[in-house]
Amino acid sequence: MKNDSDWPETLFEYIQKFVQYYPERQNEINYFLRQSIEPFADEEFLKYLAQFISWLDVEHSNVS
Repeated sequence: MKNDSDWPETLFEYIQKFVQYYPERQNEINYFLRQSIEPFADEEFLKYLAQFISWLDVEHSNVS
């Protein structure tokens, strides 16, 4: 993603691009998409969010 020359125009386009690079994260990104459309914020939300943020932090460290 670091060398991308385009910028997605919609959230759905961004998700498609994200999943192309990180297919193993599709379940998590779909979970957060569902939350953004129709929030249900179950007790698992904070757990999933913390795990995803930790992964993003590690991924960012590996790219930098």
